[in-house]
Amino acid sequence: MDSSPIYSIIIFIGFILMNIMMYGFGSAVKNLNESEIQRKADDGSIKAAKLLKIIDEPVRFINTIQLTATFMAVITGYVQSDIFIHKLSSTFVSAFGNLLSNTAYTVVSAMIVIFCILIILLSFGVVVPKRLGLKYSEGFSYFFVNIITFIVIILRPITGIINIISNIVLRILGIDPKEEWDNVTEDEIISIVNEGHEQGILEEREAEMISNIMELDDKDAGDIMTHRKNIVAVDGNWTLKETVEFMLNENNSRFPVFIDDIDNIVAILHLRDALECFHKEDKAEWLIKDIKPILREAIFIPETKNIDALFKEMQYEKIHMEIVLDEYGQTAGIVAMEDILEEIVGNILDEYDVEDNNIVKHADHVYLVKGMTPLEQIEDELGVAFEDNDYDTLNGYLIARLDRIPEEGDKPIVVCDKYTYEVLAIENKMISLVKLTVRDSEN
Repeated sequence: MDSSPIYSIIIFIGFILMNIMMYGFGSAVKNLNESEIQRKADDGSIKAAKLLKIIDEPVRFINTIQLTATFMAVITGYVQSDIFIHKLSSTFVSAFGNLLSNTAYTVVSAMIVIFCILIILLSFGVVVPKRLGLKYSEGFSYFFVNIITFIVIILRPITGIINIISNIVLRILGIDPKEEWDNVTEDEIISIVNEGHEQGILEEREAEMISNIMELDDKDAGDIMTHRKNIVAVDGNWTLKETVEFMLNENNSRFPVFIDDIDNIVAILHLRDALECFHKEDKAEWLIKDIKPILREAIFIPETKNIDALFKEMQYEKIHMEIVLDEYGQTAGIVAMEDILEEIVGNILDEYDVEDNNIVKHADHVYLVKGMTPLEQIEDELGVAFEDNDYDTLNGYLIARLDRIPEEGDKPIVVCDKYTYEVLAIENKMISLVKLTVRDSEN
């Protein structure tokens, strides 16, 4: 029996093992905790120091993997396929005789052999080692780092030439070679987060928080503010006694102070400051606007203020509440630090908060929805699709569809596709409660 096929199989298995090492190591290194590796290197670990060097020089390492993989693929195709094609072609001739020409047998054999080699290389030489490297990243990295470092050093002249040539071509095309490694897009980060969640590395809550942080830059103060109609504020013409009684009956600790109307906010008052003044000084009958020491400066921002920048500003200046103005200089709402944090971690309920359910299931396919419920919440919880995104709340959406403001006692009905909105209550010229019925699409 001719021993050459056995040698070819042994060589092929050797190439597969080399691929497992290279691709598995590459996947493992990407999943390492760099700070932990740095700590071990500082403690004197030689392997950790080698890993850090590879992490710091990704271009050279990746070029080594690609060069090695390409080299093995070429050798495999040149050495292995010829032997197996010849053997398979001879088997076809023995089995089927002159049914086809020798050339046809050779072509069919070549297609089968190349297909099988590709499947084996991709499955056992790429996909499997990447999964192994991801699962056993630390063990894989430390076990193979010495061999990989040796291969990188041996192939350094070739990879160096490849790197120089590729950089020249990229510069000719007007691309900065370093840009590929320095810039990571937001979409790539979100994709990594989603993949981590799917693999069980990140909990759903953790993945949601990271995604929310990434989306901070896409939102403005007007998107998260407490609307002017819902602002709980103190009238500057009230006495200190009246103000303290009012504040103690509310759930807030900070209150805007206005003179005459909400568009003339002049300060921010903290409950603690008001209580200290009330108990320590004889000013119970003084007007709030006249007690300057307890009034804090009101900071005003436009509705278009980016909340990522706003968050940094409030942190740096140690501000907990800012007043949002519209384009006409009137009060549009207020933004508190808690509002921004809720964009990241979700709704925060303290011991004084009562959970407010904007959407309550009334019956099968029937829901009671508050008028000030954000359209985004309705879309997320009920899967309702709103064709018009110019409005933030259900109240604004329905008023636009009705083209009028309903009167108290009026109960208009709005039908959009398979959704029926029946207005149940009107308060202060605003729709406060709606019955939403989702009709079966088959009916």
